[in-house]
Amino acid sequence: MPFHVLTAEMSHETNSFSLQETDEQAFRNRYVLMNAEAIAERGQENTELAGFLDAGRAHGWHVNHVLSAAAGPSGKVRRETFNWLCDPIVATVKQHSFDGLLLGLHGAMDLDFCEDGEGELLWRIRSVVGEELPIAITLDPHANVSKQMCALADIIVSFKTYPHIDMRKTGRQAGVILHRAMAGEIKPRTIRVSRPMLEEVNGGRTDIGPMIDRISRARAYEEQTDVFAVSINAGFANADVAEVGPTVLVTGQGDLTAHTAFAETIADDIWNCLLYTSDA
Repeated sequence: MPFHVLTAEMSHETNSFSLQETDEQAFRNRYVLMNAEAIAERGQENTELAGFLDAGRAHGWHVNHVLSAAAGPSGKVRRETFNWLCDPIVATVKQHSFDGLLLGLHGAMDLDFCEDGEGELLWRIRSVVGEELPIAITLDPHANVSKQMCALADIIVSFKTYPHIDMRKTGRQAGVILHRAMAGEIKPRTIRVSRPMLEEVNGGRTDIGPMIDRISRARAYEEQTDVFAVSINAGFANADVAEVGPTVLVTGQGDLTAHTAFAETIADDIWNCLLYTSDA
């Protein structure tokens, strides 16, 4: 039987210091697309949704796409706006039975009532579907990845490029991992390593500087049988939240101690590069 998968996209990079709170109109000014309209607009472009649909076609899924919404960088997202975006996703989860969920998020959404917008969305979904349903998310590498996000999403895959050019590829990768989880082939979880700093010294650029080698090492580590994704996130320092800053994530199974040790080496390099630059 084909798998039934819910997909959605919701993105905002929140500057907590901005006095301009983000309301419904801010999202409408960029885009708010529902259901088939979103697929028609974004389903063949370099987007996470297009990658989700690539995976769905390859594996014969029934896809129920709820919405695609994004606003430009601005202040904290208002509660009523966040509810307006989340409610259709949660309502669809309640109304239908799914084998998995696939969400395109940013990772640096700050709300006027909660510092962790993505974690709040995932918590609302988990409160409906329980702990066993596999959930995969994609992130912008300027995400401030929280412990709660890693606890509630089984699979996390961030873009590996900045400037960003691999959104569709990232969506496809997350979808392939999700398919294997739904089929019972794997049971992934995501571990998180961080350092007490605001952001990576070069802002996460992957075309110049030390991130080139880090991404190369991440890709090489992904070649291991029990490693499905390695995500290196530079963080977003304009978010005034407790869990701000760079993170290294490994989505995998098996020897989690070894995966953590690998993530620590990347995190140490990020930290040491900052210290070297500061000393200079």
